[in-house]
Amino acid sequence: MYDKLLKDRIRAYFDEQKPYLNPDFNAMDLTIALNVPQHQISACLRNEFAMSFTEYRTKARVDYAIHLLRSDEASKITMEAIGQKSGFHSKSVFFKSFKDVTGVSPSVYLKRIGNSLNRLNFGSSGVVGRGIVTGCRCTGSHIVEGISYARAHIR
Repeated sequence: MYDKLLKDRIRAYFDEQKPYLNPDFNAMDLTIALNVPQHQISACLRNEFAMSFTEYRTKARVDYAIHLLRSDEASKITMEAIGQKSGFHSKSVFFKSFKDVTGVSPSVYLKRIGNSLNRLNFGSSGVVGRGIVTGCRCTGSHIVEGISYARAHIR
């Protein structure tokens, strides 16, 4: 029961405060913000999310990058800038992390969602808010659940 409450607190903190956008955000920062011992946070992440702190933080950063790629922002800034805005220290870490989470590079992902949007006739801007292809929100922990759906239908 306690893990479920802590799970909700962790998810809310990530969704509302977006601490992962700070490249230096670490497990100790989460411990301090939630006032919960680090071993309890680690156990909760392992038991409730089936991932480590680093994996959860990386997933949140990739989710945010996907949000940016699906927005008008993608046409105005470089991939490196999207990685930086998403909390990654470098372009190489951003590309590797993105590919690890989604199975494709950010550039390929952007091309695929662009092609998918054109095929589905969502409009000339190529930008649709909630629920593009995946039926999932572009924030929080839900986007990764929709990526496999998008990959399966965009290829």
